[in-house]
Amino acid sequence: MGLLGSNGAGKSSLVRCAVGLERPSEGEIRLFGEKVPDHVRKVRHRIGYMSQSPALFEDLPAMDNLVFFGAPAYRSSQAIDSRAKEMLEFLGLGSVGTMPVAHFSGGMKQRLSLGCALMHRPDILFLDEPTAGVDPLISKQIWDTLQDMTKEGLTILLCTHLPQEMHRCSRIAVLQDGHLMATETPDRFAAFAHTRVRVVQADHMEERVIETGGGELARLLQNWGLHPDVLRLEVTPPMVEDALLQILGGKTQP
Repeated sequence: MGLLGSNGAGKSSLVRCAVGLERPSEGEIRLFGEKVPDHVRKVRHRIGYMSQSPALFEDLPAMDNLVFFGAPAYRSSQAIDSRAKEMLEFLGLGSVGTMPVAHFSGGMKQRLSLGCALMHRPDILFLDEPTAGVDPLISKQIWDTLQDMTKEGLTILLCTHLPQEMHRCSRIAVLQDGHLMATETPDRFAAFAHTRVRVVQADHMEERVIETGGGELARLLQNWGLHPDVLRLEVTPPMVEDALLQILGGKTQP
């Protein structure tokens, strides 16, 4: 589930309430049937949380950070070490596992923070902009692995502003001023936006905005389709980020 919204919409606050770090001002949150934060201790072992700013021990090596955060979930040091090494390889940090975190770049700290959140194999993972500052290749590797985990039963609630991450979500929810504005699949959410068709002719260019890419586009093609002056048609399909801007700007009612 992707959680979208402008700065100050309440995304991070909602996540902090859901993991038991803050108490909601109204309403209630339940995870696995337990009210949070009152009974968060009963479900904490099933929750993974990666905050927007990495919370790491910078004077310790990456390996020690992973071991520290994963220790409560394991009965033996051998099992903890094995899982920590697995996470270092998954995150592309295997060669710097003994390096103090203070020497890491911002993107490396983001990756390590994600590894700490996954050490105990949670059932639900809360991610607050997890790939901020991470290069595209590593970001894709992380998301490919996370999506494999969802097939095995992991649930992810993601706060993001990145279009490529929005499209990876099964569903999207939009928050504005602490209120839920819309929730849909990415494809249906994008349908709130418009399709743009640009017609380039020999002497000028026209652009039309249509509600759908079906009948209206067909009528445009009837008007211009085989005309010798039409050089090309450029169709820009509706995008999730366009729909988000229209909804937050009050131009579209979901």
